[in-house]
Amino acid sequence: MSDLEKTTDLEIINISSESEDQEFSLPRELVHNEEKLEKTLALINTIYHITDIRHSLFPIEYPDSSNNGIANVFHVENWTNKKAVFSDIQYSLGKPSGAHSNVPCLFLGVKCKDEKKTCQDLLKELFRNEERISTIEDDKKCFTIIPSASKKQECPIPHVKDGKIEALPLVKTGCNVIFHKYEPLDLESCPYIVMVVKNTHSHPPPPPHRIPVHLQENVKNLIKNSNDLLNDTTPRKLISGPLIKAVFGEIVLSDIHASMNNIDKLRNIVMKEQRLLHPHGQGIMGVVHAFNQNEANLRDYIQRINMSYKRVFGEMNEFEFNAYDEDNHSIVTFCRIFTNGSDSKIYQCMFMTFFEVYENLTGEKPTFYHFNSEKKGWAAIIVDLDKGQAKGLSLALNSLCNSISAEQHLLYTLKSCLVHFERNVRNSKYSDESKFLMRQLPKAKTKDDVNFIFEQLEVIGDEKINDWIAEYQTPWILASLNHNFSLMDHDIWMTTPFDTNVSECSHANVNREGTRLRLKTAIFHSWNYDLTLYRRFHNYQQYNIPMSSKDKSGTKRKIEANKRKEKRKNTQIPKLPNKRQKLEYEERKEELERKRLDNQLKKLEIAQKEKELNEN
Repeated sequence: MSDLEKTTDLEIINISSESEDQEFSLPRELVHNEEKLEKTLALINTIYHITDIRHSLFPIEYPDSSNNGIANVFHVENWTNKKAVFSDIQYSLGKPSGAHSNVPCLFLGVKCKDEKKTCQDLLKELFRNEERISTIEDDKKCFTIIPSASKKQECPIPHVKDGKIEALPLVKTGCNVIFHKYEPLDLESCPYIVMVVKNTHSHPPPPPHRIPVHLQENVKNLIKNSNDLLNDTTPRKLISGPLIKAVFGEIVLSDIHASMNNIDKLRNIVMKEQRLLHPHGQGIMGVVHAFNQNEANLRDYIQRINMSYKRVFGEMNEFEFNAYDEDNHSIVTFCRIFTNGSDSKIYQCMFMTFFEVYENLTGEKPTFYHFNSEKKGWAAIIVDLDKGQAKGLSLALNSLCNSISAEQHLLYTLKSCLVHFERNVRNSKYSDESKFLMRQLPKAKTKDDVNFIFEQLEVIGDEKINDWIAEYQTPWILASLNHNFSLMDHDIWMTTPFDTNVSECSHANVNREGTRLRLKTAIFHSWNYDLTLYRRFHNYQQYNIPMSSKDKSGTKRKIEANKRKEKRKNTQIPKLPNKRQKLEYEERKEELERKRLDNQLKKLEIAQKEKELNEN
């Protein structure tokens, strides 16, 4: 007859709150005297007759064991995870060696699910706290233990074998300790779990390599509270931030629990929480998923996702359309495009998509000043001498108006940033004399002066100077730098900026929200920044409360810019080389003018002689 069948004639002992005062009958074979009665109160089932019963409100990392067995009764009514009895044990537990789902536990007085596990450990790499074995005799005394869950197969400490030092395989040791858990089928009515630990360990206790469950839950809650759509939590941010101190009262994670000394433990927890928050990642697919699910009303911000270039791999970059709002005295970004490409076709796609979204939102077709019959629309675009960007823009403009060529559109609308131009000249490897002439290109007052600069650069003859001349003689580049070659209205040319400082300031402002972010996080950061800015505009218009105590009007900014310019002139130390270069420039200009006049005189003389010959 099995042990389970022997218990059929026994009444179950119920110690729940509803039956604490009720009388119960005991097994007849155990009720002989007071000693037998005491042992019956410690009866777990027909197998374990244990008198050492201990109660605990928390999981135990290193439960005591004995040959007679120790029963640990866990009060789990306030546990978040009521089945975490085995989770905190630092011993390496083997697979369940037997489990039943309808076993009576006489101690609890209810039917339980029982689960049995054995202790399993390997030799651990610890030899008297040393990192080497000095003698052959010592080699026979390697007392090292490592958890069985480890992937290591060899002892990293060198061992001597046949006079040679070798890495010997780890040997599995036996341990007779058994962990037997009894979990009620209905934990709500009986919130107690019994774990019996029987026999004695044949090895020292392993190091605390497992993070306790309650600490894991605290770390997860910490990550959830700090990891919203605007904060991309990483292990490094948690360690270096103030949250660890605020929640745990410690600065160093390993001071909370020794197992946290392994940073990979924290990294695994963070990765699991990130996967829950962002199941499709934080790249383009994560953005597509958030857009489809309309996460946090994301469709109010994202107007278009174009996956046509999904096979184009590369780092994501942000492309912005910026302008200075004179009414609110602030820089406004009215469109952001995140892309992983930068060739002319992608720029064309971006500009055309922008025009389409603009028409969908406003109900008006985008128009430009130079081809609008009423002279309305965008008048100028300031760029940074990007050829792919310029070509893509020209093709997009040609789709709006094909009455003129794509390149002519650039002659009407494009201005190049002089700050970028100056930087390119300064960083070039040409001579100082050539750089001086290059800087005169935007300042030249006539086309002849521009041609003279190119001729002088050819005369100087720096290496690869002809490549520079050929590049800057490109019609749209030359027109974007010097108004004499541009078809833009003169008033528009003079009243629009000569640099992209507005865009640079916009980049700097939004970068304060965070840099090197994942795509999804970057989009939510941008949305938060733009939404905050427009709400401040609304409050300024409604309550007349300025966004800053400083005067940021266009007039004030120009006054301050002129003051800075004048200050630089007054504090600048005269440089003799610049004076010499200017003199040489004027001398060459006069010499070239004389040569031009001489050539004209010679042409006239030749024409006169040809006329005389024809008459004769």
